[in-house]
Amino acid sequence: MTVKGRLLSVVAMICLIAEGRCAQQSILEGIWQNRQLQFYLEIDGEVYKRYQYTSLSCFAGGSGFLPAVGVIGDGRLDQRYSVSINEERLYLSRPQDNIQAELTRVPRLPASCRGYPVDTPLSNFHILWYTLQELYNFSHYSKSDFIHKINQLLPQVTEIDLRLYPDSQSESLAVFSVFSQLLTDMSDPHLFLLAPELQKSVYGDEARNRFADVYFNRPKTYQSLIRQAKLINPQVRTLADGKILYSHAGHDLYIAFTDFAGYDKGNGFSDRSEQHLRQAIGELTRLIGPTTHVLLDLRANSGGSVHYANMASSLFTSATEYHSFIRYPKHQKHPSLPLSGTYGSGTEPASLTILTSRYTASAAEYFILNVRGQALLVGETTRGAFSPVIPKTLPNGWILGVPAFSTVFADGRLLPEKEGIAPQIRQAWGDTLQPLTVSQWHGLRAGQTGPVTAN
Repeated sequence: MTVKGRLLSVVAMICLIAEGRCAQQSILEGIWQNRQLQFYLEIDGEVYKRYQYTSLSCFAGGSGFLPAVGVIGDGRLDQRYSVSINEERLYLSRPQDNIQAELTRVPRLPASCRGYPVDTPLSNFHILWYTLQELYNFSHYSKSDFIHKINQLLPQVTEIDLRLYPDSQSESLAVFSVFSQLLTDMSDPHLFLLAPELQKSVYGDEARNRFADVYFNRPKTYQSLIRQAKLINPQVRTLADGKILYSHAGHDLYIAFTDFAGYDKGNGFSDRSEQHLRQAIGELTRLIGPTTHVLLDLRANSGGSVHYANMASSLFTSATEYHSFIRYPKHQKHPSLPLSGTYGSGTEPASLTILTSRYTASAAEYFILNVRGQALLVGETTRGAFSPVIPKTLPNGWILGVPAFSTVFADGRLLPEKEGIAPQIRQAWGDTLQPLTVSQWHGLRAGQTGPVTAN
């Protein structure tokens, strides 16, 4: 590093220690650009503002790699996103998966970013189109198929744009219907569109759309997990704000991770949330030894933080290794960056049986990849939702979740996006997640290989 670079780093460190209270010449201040994920960051004193862009548009969208506006202090943005600086490059890490974004200082923010985007059916469609075309990973859906579908839908959107509707909601419903056709055609489990004012959502995964009632009926699925836990021991304990259930008897231990979406009341990926998870892991560590048989339930776990999944899966192994990696969009030659793996802090139990379902997805699937070599998977094929999502906002306020990364194994093979992880022993649980009896579990451990019948 040059003398100038060392000096700038020292100045930046002083600024961060002082919670961002620096003079106008603060090294953090100015305009920064991330080309891979297509956003600008404008830092002015203790406040930042983010702008998303495509080759067609630029505006301060509400959703993105980080919030649209926020504060800087104590070396972080909004007390969650860690920030570091090295000469003319700024590095941000997203807390839920530790994905790092590299930003380069630029002289100015484009003038087009300062205004408000045009909010019409056609303008929303074009920004949806260009956002996906420039950011989506296209690892399992070809660009030619994408353009073909766009050309099919463009006349429909044009007709909506020219038509006079009795009210704005009727127009929005028509637009949402057309946009939904594009997402379902792409058939990506992590691709989604949320329309808050319509209280509607659509996912690229048709199964997710059909079973949304199960995904969001948390009280019902939670009771199913409690019922399973009570088969081991009627005394069921909870950890991490109730999101982890466990029961144990003798050498048998049942654990259910209901999700990896945050272990604080706000469901955020905060320091407090991670602290709750660490405390829960500490409690469970005392119960796991080389003679322990673990029944791990991920049937109701639709994902959350890959970082949390890495922490939780590290309970069951002393190995330190990465199992999956990501590649940035538009930069397939960019070195693959580690995403999921274990930290070598656990103990391998005598046996590990993992219950999976068609609802098991995302971070829960990364958990499985981390321990698959030592686990017996029982249940249904998982959803196959691997690519981390970058949210973007349309001018009408709708939120588009874009799977922007290609996800690969260490040897470069693509992860089974859309295909999911198949269990060694297949078992349908039904929407109520019927339990596995203790005798059935013991039979599986003893080497039973055929399907089991859940009671």
